Amino acid sequence: MKKLEIRIRTLTPIWTGGPDGTPNGLKMSGVIGGMRQAFEMLVRKHGGHTCNITGPANHRCNYERDKRVCPACAVFGCTGLSRAFKINLDLPTVTPVIPQSDLKLPNRDHDNTQYNAPCSIDTWLASVLVPDDSGMLRPGEHKTAQDKLKAALRLSYSPAPINMRILPLRRNLPDDLDSILTYLLAFMSRYSGLGAKIRQGWGQFEMPDITEEEIRAGEGALVHLVQSSGFTHHDWDAGLPTASDLFCAEWNLGDAIPGDISWPGKGHPEGDCLSTGFLLNYRLRRCIKFLEVDTTERVPVAGDWRTMGYKNVPWKETIPFVRAVFGRDNAKDHDKHSGLVGMSHLFKKDGNWHMTFFGRIPAVYLYRERNGNSTRLTWSPGDVREFLIGQASGMLGKASTDAQISMGGQV
Repeated sequence: MKKLEIRIRTLTPIWTGGPDGTPNGLKMSGVIGGMRQAFEMLVRKHGGHTCNITGPANHRCNYERDKRVCPACAVFGCTGLSRAFKINLDLPTVTPVIPQSDLKLPNRDHDNTQYNAPCSIDTWLASVLVPDDSGMLRPGEHKTAQDKLKAALRLSYSPAPINMRILPLRRNLPDDLDSILTYLLAFMSRYSGLGAKIRQGWGQFEMPDITEEEIRAGEGALVHLVQSSGFTHHDWDAGLPTASDLFCAEWNLGDAIPGDISWPGKGHPEGDCLSTGFLLNYRLRRCIKFLEVDTTERVPVAGDWRTMGYKNVPWKETIPFVRAVFGRDNAKDHDKHSGLVGMSHLFKKDGNWHMTFFGRIPAVYLYRERNGNSTRLTWSPGDVREFLIGQASGMLGKASTDAQISMGGQV
């Protein structure tokens, strides 16, 4: 492998955190970590297995102990074996504009008190992303929240295409590594993103020059790597995610912001990205949560969803469904976890606004409760996926058929 250059365009800013998790410019370690996670899911989709780098020591590859490392460690390294490549990516640092509130969602239960006002967004984000001794901000403290967020969030973004440079780091490289990495990035551009907090809208990108031939060549090279691997510990990654469970729906919303999205409204600076991912994700979560507890009037659109044919689906009648699908993120909880789905920010592509809704829906999901107990959630992945995409479509004022849908990790 020689130097590889891939042209990409960031659609939403990339979030990579420092030691305390606060972003301040691009940290390539955060990008590489996400790439490895996506690579492992692709290996499992194609019938292979990997070690468990977050599991016990005896379930992690060690090149000094056994040269037959898993396909992921062959590319990303492990004890005794360096990573096969490095990435150079030069992006400007920006401060994103964060919405204040969402007029569609009144009665935010911020601190056990109901407010008959729009749902505050920036005060919640500032309290969670920039926690300090002052505790949770109240919904009216928008100036304090905006100041906190502007000071804390330094993300990496360029609406113009740039070159990602990939350089080899060692001699004994996997065959066709350049094709494999091209395929990996194409997969991530559709189902994931670069950096952290992907499910909150950050890190979306596209590869404007990628061809179908390059994708198929990279997929074939990865299959060859999986099949030729001498890795024999097929139980080390039991229960870990596979790309076969992934989906992505993308909507082309036209050249104007949809009327149903009340923010940003007039006076918003021109740009190619609006930081609405967490707002829309929170709106969807809240609507589905209230639907489950049979409260039809508190969210304007919730009542309409009862006409969509999803009345007899037991998995949506329990609160663990909402917490499993959308995650739990509270600054005071030590048992927070990422959700299964997420929404991108609004971004411009070919002159039109787009949004993606993506995630993974396994057939069985073990959800851990706050008290330490676990709930085994079993559902039809197709039904859950159809339900969620339908609700996201309705929230955008679109029909499900308007979405371009990809499934099963297929690129």
